[in-house]
Amino acid sequence: GDLSGRGGPGSLLDEDIPPVSTTLPQPLTSSPLVPLRSEVAGTPPSSSRTVHSPMALLSGPPGARLSPRSGRFPSNQGSPSTTPQLTSPVNGDTASRPSSAPITLDMQATPIAVLFVETVNAMLTQDTVTTLIKVSGTIQLSFPAAAANLLSPSSPPVTFRLKQMSRIAQHWPNQQFIERDAAQSTNDTAVFHFKMANLLSYLKRQHEQSPGSQFCNIDILKYQVNSTADTLPVRFSCHWKCDQSTTELLIMYSYNTAWSSQRPTLQNVNFIAPVDGGVTTFQAKPSTMAWSGERATWKLSDLAPPAQPEDSEKALQAHFDLNQGPSKPSPVALQFLCEGQVMSGLSFELATSAYRLSLLKQRLITGKYLAQPS
Repeated sequence: GDLSGRGGPGSLLDEDIPPVSTTLPQPLTSSPLVPLRSEVAGTPPSSSRTVHSPMALLSGPPGARLSPRSGRFPSNQGSPSTTPQLTSPVNGDTASRPSSAPITLDMQATPIAVLFVETVNAMLTQDTVTTLIKVSGTIQLSFPAAAANLLSPSSPPVTFRLKQMSRIAQHWPNQQFIERDAAQSTNDTAVFHFKMANLLSYLKRQHEQSPGSQFCNIDILKYQVNSTADTLPVRFSCHWKCDQSTTELLIMYSYNTAWSSQRPTLQNVNFIAPVDGGVTTFQAKPSTMAWSGERATWKLSDLAPPAQPEDSEKALQAHFDLNQGPSKPSPVALQFLCEGQVMSGLSFELATSAYRLSLLKQRLITGKYLAQPS
């Protein structure tokens, strides 16, 4: 397809673009053929709540220093500024405790919760060699607010290991809080120590500013993953046929069973295709495709690994009638969420008996996951 005026594949990954809403409009009618002009003319658009990607992106340029006040990387302009929080109780036995109940600590081991969030960006092409991929991640630790009063500068430093570091292309520790132990680290395992004076100062300051909060979250490390086309969770392509009065769109997609040995189900799967040229009517398969007036969206509940290899590839199809054609072929976007799995395979271990790992969460989300038109 013609991408003139839209920038090359590289720019689509590097430039900031508005997040795609995942609040999808309902089809205008249950009929397979939807007359837009007669039913929409003069009708104000229905209000809808815009929801950004399945999880707000942890923003901030690689290597950026974290804010000493917030313990987070500064946000990129144009990116959601909300940092994902560990909202589950850090104590494994407090899942049913009301939010207003105080958190108590095991005096023998302070609980620490850990959250991995990775964002996959990709521009898929017909040639996997030219497919562009960028996977970035953030590690967040959550401490109980009570730790501000129970820990002291003489407490054993929080020490942890990150394994499978050979899969990481680059990493940027939050130097305000942690430092790498070069003597104990290897090519595949990195050992870090917390700077306890800085940690305690931050915990106490946050406790004073938010005395009702039970947890204190700190982004400790950002990283970029070594990735190839073979590691992408979903492979898909888009094929356009554009005439003066009609546009045909075919999207082929499949779950890549090679991306993870655990083969987790992907959730909140959305395919979004912008279509210009003055669409008047459309037909789609599946018929659940939603039309917003400028883009078509297929919202799938989930995408599971196929039971049989021959069932792996699936199709989405749409026909659009135009009155201002032809349409210009555009990249098609994919959104999904995966809980409990990340692409890097990184693992986290506490190396000090004075602290215990109470919760470990892993989350993979999409950033700009696009297929170049053909």
